[in-house]
Amino acid sequence: MFFKTNMFHKVLSIILSIAFVSTNSYAYPDKLRIPMAGNKTVIKGLERGKNLLNEYKDLRADYLAGTIETPTHPLDKMIRISDISSDPHIDITNLTKTERQVLIEKVVSYFRDLKARNGKIGIGIMLAGSASRMRIGNNLPSVLEQAQKEDPERFGRNIKELPDAKALLPAAKVNGRWMTFLDLYLINCEKMNNAFEKLGLGMPFVPAPLTNEEYQPDFIREIRRANKEGIHSVKPEDITFYYQRLGYRIAATAEDVAVNSNKFEFEKDGKMVFDQEAYKKAFKFAEKHGGEILTDVIAPEGHGEAAHAFFETAADMEKPLFADFMENNIEYYYTHNVDNMAFVDENWLLIFANMIDKDLNMVLAGSKKVKGPAGKGGGFTEFKGNARQMEDDVYKASAKKYNFDRESDEVLNNPKGDNPEANNDATLFIKFPDAFANAYDDERLKDKTKVLNLTEKDYSEIAAKGRRNFGLSPTYKFASREGEPYILTVTFETRLWEIQNGNTLGTARNLSVPDIDDGTSTDKKKVRFAPLKSKVDYDNISLQDSREAISNYIVNDNPLSEDFISAANARKFADAVPEAIKTRDIIGEPIDKEIAKKTDNKNKLASNAALIGNYLDDSVKGDNAAYSALKNLDKSELMQYFESNVNKTIEQLPEDLFGFGFGYDIRGNAMEVNGGEVNITPENFYAVGKLIGLAYARQGEKGLVTGDGRLHTPILRYCLALGAASEA
Repeated sequence: MFFKTNMFHKVLSIILSIAFVSTNSYAYPDKLRIPMAGNKTVIKGLERGKNLLNEYKDLRADYLAGTIETPTHPLDKMIRISDISSDPHIDITNLTKTERQVLIEKVVSYFRDLKARNGKIGIGIMLAGSASRMRIGNNLPSVLEQAQKEDPERFGRNIKELPDAKALLPAAKVNGRWMTFLDLYLINCEKMNNAFEKLGLGMPFVPAPLTNEEYQPDFIREIRRANKEGIHSVKPEDITFYYQRLGYRIAATAEDVAVNSNKFEFEKDGKMVFDQEAYKKAFKFAEKHGGEILTDVIAPEGHGEAAHAFFETAADMEKPLFADFMENNIEYYYTHNVDNMAFVDENWLLIFANMIDKDLNMVLAGSKKVKGPAGKGGGFTEFKGNARQMEDDVYKASAKKYNFDRESDEVLNNPKGDNPEANNDATLFIKFPDAFANAYDDERLKDKTKVLNLTEKDYSEIAAKGRRNFGLSPTYKFASREGEPYILTVTFETRLWEIQNGNTLGTARNLSVPDIDDGTSTDKKKVRFAPLKSKVDYDNISLQDSREAISNYIVNDNPLSEDFISAANARKFADAVPEAIKTRDIIGEPIDKEIAKKTDNKNKLASNAALIGNYLDDSVKGDNAAYSALKNLDKSELMQYFESNVNKTIEQLPEDLFGFGFGYDIRGNAMEVNGGEVNITPENFYAVGKLIGLAYARQGEKGLVTGDGRLHTPILRYCLALGAASEA
């Protein structure tokens, strides 16, 4: 199975810190827990740190020389919602019932086959992000303030005690209990696995979050706490962790502090306030230390490293995630930022079905813009007919370099204001390993045998090639050390979405906050994008309302619709029919000429549901006149009667009608008997016939349904044949 994480990270602080510094290597802070795994781990860490410092020396030189620039790409136009509804894209907010049903059938078939070949789907989330943008200013958002008062042990008592990782901040209060973003992610994975297992679809979803060596011990502690409190039962050993690289920070120059002065703004009493004191301290530090490599400030490099992290080992990993995925039959991987609230539900399954159907290597899910400061990213763009996702800074640079005017594009492509552009939702579906092989231009990555024979050096070279090819972008983030709480630093982040280059790419439109009203609409639970980028987003009523609705939905609601459950049950029962049944032709009206005697009056009267129901009851009791009346009805009328409730009938079919999956000789009680319940009804037989027909019959084929001479045999046999002859 998957490699497991060492649950007991031991502290190796003073000695290792001295060792790292003395070798000009990776200066881990004391609070960083490093697993004691013998000399090999220590030597590996020292070597990794030495290489990283050399890399950052080169980056520092390029940064000060101004040669690291944000990647730019030519733009034709911003992609509109109408564009997303066309092939190979999908607009899940406007699917017809028929379109949904077709996709449901496809995804059910895929997961049945996936279970048979012991395949899995990796469900990722980016847990490595810090809560640094929550710390500017001295006032807390109301949600954080309330959570800290009610649960200070988890969320701290003031702004200095906030969890370092954004994943451990409170998302919402559900059923009287505060849920972190990490809680909701694991609850979602667990509920989907349980729902699929109940439907006979296995437990395909493997939690595979991106973390880092500094935050992981906190995550493990909180996961164990959630287990103990009954929030979920996912254990650390059930999770496949992999690691975002920790890197140094470079102190921003005074010029960059001035350019990024907006980062020192925070909301107070509904107004944006500039933290003059924090800005002055940061500027003063930059004047003195700008451009220095801060070897005592170790932090995650940015979520763009998620792609390269597939090829690297850290902490106690025995092998890279890529090799582990290949070894354990992972076929697709899904990932998103922890705060975006994009979860796995039926809409996710519809997007996934579209991806499978069109054989796409990658799919990006997007939304209309959210209100407020968040959601101002570049969204989806088009260049030479190909979809491309542009993050905010990439979009701005591209627009400037290629003279792309967003307002003109809006006037040209959305004159009525009813066709908004799709925005960046930061959710990514990846076909594994195809997307990686294409993105990294390495055919070895498609071959399981070759992958498992790659050395650690081979993997490092693949990651390094990716960093060169995808491009680095300077990203400005806060860091702190004792006596200097507001240091503006620069890190260099790979543009993760660049791995789409050379891939067949599809996009999917999801729901976001603007798709619904700002009141108390229950549709808020359908929102798939309610980001938390800063304190301002916590106090945004619309965003927080949506986070609460999503959290309640994840915890309390069934993630699957009745249509999905019925389709899965239909496939489940069809699969239960043994191979021998395939030699029989099921469709066709049974030969029953002896009993089929016409009745003049009853045929005319049986034209509504109530009378049909009465005649079915009488026919089961052996009333030949009632049976003849039903036989002389137009078959489509009787089929319509059964079809009106067939989904519920299939869902509630007793499994023992099929001998608990071990036979096709259908047995049960058609009439009341002592000690038994009636489980053979005309409705059930119609549903059974429909299931067998869907699985094994083709149009135009005929067959014979046999039975004994009991009173109820004619009508039940006729209903089974009608079901087999019905359409899908």
